[in-house]
Amino acid sequence: MEPITCPNCGHPNDHAGATNCVNCGGRLPGAAAGDEAAPDVTPVGVPDRGAAAAAGAGGYGGAGGAGGYGAAGGAGGAAPPPGGSSVPFEDTSQPFFQRFFATVGMAFSNPMQLFSAMGSGDLAMPLLYGVLTGTVTAVFSILWNMVFSGMALLGGGGAEEFAVSTGMYILFMFICPLFVVVGLFISSALYHVALMILGDGQRGFSTTFRAVAYGQTPNLLAVVPICGGLVGGLWAIVLQIIGGKQGHDTEWWKAILGYFLPTLVCCCLIFWLLSMFGFLGALAD
Repeated sequence: MEPITCPNCGHPNDHAGATNCVNCGGRLPGAAAGDEAAPDVTPVGVPDRGAAAAAGAGGYGGAGGAGGYGAAGGAGGAAPPPGGSSVPFEDTSQPFFQRFFATVGMAFSNPMQLFSAMGSGDLAMPLLYGVLTGTVTAVFSILWNMVFSGMALLGGGGAEEFAVSTGMYILFMFICPLFVVVGLFISSALYHVALMILGDGQRGFSTTFRAVAYGQTPNLLAVVPICGGLVGGLWAIVLQIIGGKQGHDTEWWKAILGYFLPTLVCCCLIFWLLSMFGFLGALAD
């Protein structure tokens, strides 16, 4: 007997008298009108396509299942429209620390996906994330400076100087969140203005701010003494450039030049001022 091919899924059915496909449960051609349809169930060992799609729809990247934070691209891994965001930290239905560490992990392991899912919108959540990561970075940087400078001062008998410097360090720990907020807005504004000068940045300041806030995640490596801050700082520059490129869907050269343009302008301005002062000093002599 020739197998009957299901018109729905293309599966060959070689069971005599079968009225429904064993793979998808669809009606087979040639079945009598009065035959009772078999129950619409998925056979053992055959994945249910609809259930699989529904399970992946809630994940960040699709592999984590409903509400998960997977990295592989599935139904939930599609980039959102410019006005939306699929960054784990902004999913308030998840526990706070779960979404925080999920975003940190994504920034380290798959930054392209993070910034493609970033979208645009209000600044509250990226600002909170930026303040948290920036404050942790600053506190550990201060802590290690306090430890190493304290060892040097105490070793030289400078107990009074150690007490004064420790008090200053502790004071700065309390006010560093304010400096983090100011730094985020200033650096984002400079980056965004540079992108606009280069003819880009059409997705708005909020997109640039998000790129800077989420891109500073590697600064958390400051928890590692001596070299952690340096490595994290360089890595953060790379991530913020990726964030500008992916967030604004621009070209790489614009994202890179836009990031360093404010620094280049400042260096040129300082060089010009030094040259003018030197020239005026030479005239005075």
